[in-house]
Amino acid sequence: MKRYIAAASNGKQAAAVVILGGKPCLWKYAPKSAGDYENRAALDSLINRAAAKLGYKRDRRFIGHWRRVKGAE
Repeated sequence: MKRYIAAASNGKQAAAVVILGGKPCLWKYAPKSAGDYENRAALDSLINRAAAKLGYKRDRRFIGHWRRVKGAE
């Protein structure tokens, strides 16, 4: 069965990622302060971890800046 939602947490913050249009998109994050600019690095790392669970990796060479990792499903 294919997964379309994944989440990652670091104990203080959490982020959920969903697949929309063939690429991962941020769906929800908690707490509200996780979206503030000073917490951007931590939120980006959580998004990367959740997207990796779905088989995606950031790659700026692609139009959507994400690529599907072979063998991940």
